Amino acid sequence: MSSLYRPGALALFTLVAAASCADETAEPAELGAVCGQQGPVRLLELSPDEPLASVSQVAWVGDRRILRVAYLEPDAEPQFFLPPVKRVELWSVGACGESPQVVAEDAELALFPDAWPEEAFACDAESGAVEIVDLEGDRPANRVFELPGCDALVSERGVVSYTPADPAADHGALALQRFPADPWTETATVEPLLGSVGEWGAGGIVPIGARVTSEELFAITTNDELVRVSLVDGAQELVASAAVAFSASADGRWLLWQDAGVTNGDSDQPEGAVYLLDTADGSETYLDDGRVSAGSLSYIEHGAVVLRRTSETPGERVLMLPDATPVDLPESEQVTRRLEDGRWATWNPITGVHKLYDPTFASVRVLHEGVGEFLIYEHGIEVRENGFPASDESYLRTEAPVIRVPWDGEATPVAHRATPGYRRLADGRVATLVDVGTDWLGQLVVVDPETLEEQQVDDRVIVAALRNYDADDELVYGVYDGERTGVWLASFAD
Repeated sequence: MSSLYRPGALALFTLVAAASCADETAEPAELGAVCGQQGPVRLLELSPDEPLASVSQVAWVGDRRILRVAYLEPDAEPQFFLPPVKRVELWSVGACGESPQVVAEDAELALFPDAWPEEAFACDAESGAVEIVDLEGDRPANRVFELPGCDALVSERGVVSYTPADPAADHGALALQRFPADPWTETATVEPLLGSVGEWGAGGIVPIGARVTSEELFAITTNDELVRVSLVDGAQELVASAAVAFSASADGRWLLWQDAGVTNGDSDQPEGAVYLLDTADGSETYLDDGRVSAGSLSYIEHGAVVLRRTSETPGERVLMLPDATPVDLPESEQVTRRLEDGRWATWNPITGVHKLYDPTFASVRVLHEGVGEFLIYEHGIEVRENGFPASDESYLRTEAPVIRVPWDGEATPVAHRATPGYRRLADGRVATLVDVGTDWLGQLVVVDPETLEEQQVDDRVIVAALRNYDADDELVYGVYDGERTGVWLASFAD
């Protein structure tokens, strides 16, 4: 299953800790050459007459960068910690800013890389219209899909969309909009799939009770029936007659569902009998009683299923296949990763404690204690130890120390201070905004993890999450500073 949009922002986790200090002035950073220049290069010139709310590169399409530029609504309140947005533009530029072109306004980027890897689309959230856009500006846009709320599940056959029965309804219909042969001249054909399913999930991206694989849709109807629908010919198969939740593996082989019968006497957080279906041979196995979540099959390739428990031992239960041997994690603890050597990393969102278990959960090592925003990377975790804001409006301005904790080894500090959305570069340095003011502008610095010294990359940089696309030795950022206003690129390559 894939979602309509490429991810652009980091999910952060709530925390508490101590403040830190840093040098008031920073030496210029040592930057790599980019676009024939040593130092930052402006990719896109913008007018200084309109303040910026955020700037990011959201994708590469072919040899073009797709930039998202949001403009500030000066008199409005922050929106979920973020600067209030007045309007949005999507720009297409060459690798070094060549031939800039506005491709859409007040729309968000949509990509369908499996079907059209060299094309970009823009979706209007208000109308649901999805248009293919020419990144060079030579051809007019063409409407390809109608996706209410710009929400969809993407398969190899097309996109599955949800349409509510009426604006206030908590149920609606699913339909397949097949990829047309030529998106520049054709519109997707719409084929009804299921007439009554639960409402689309909060925040879009995936619906409640629906998943797609490459060629199949799984969904729970309003009658609590779990059905499998072929996206090739529309054929339907009843999997379970009374299901309240399910999870499907990415390849569609494994299907896990929770029976509607309540086994723990708690109608608010009901547990039920959980069954695992292997679609390769049709075998169905009762595993345990518990709660199924969307991530219950995240580790099925490693022979494990994760259930949530609300009675006896509240938290997560890991079932080790093939005999479903249960391992109950301590209260509130959650699995966050399985390492290549078989060990398991966990996190407790209440206490903030990170642990590392051996492959059988027989022994444990505490990685970090104390609540903090964290990242998981290949060799361990990083924790920003103080991110609790004085107010919602100040969250993106909070500065806190960052520590790096390897799976094997001791924790070490890598930055005296960093703001939310900081970035870990390929060479191990930390890139972050500091000294962010009420105008949402600050200094962009990089921090040497060995000396903890800050070096300045640029100033009057608009606050933003710096981990926003796939390059790990570049930063694309926005500057609001008179004639310098625009989108800039800095390289940290050797």
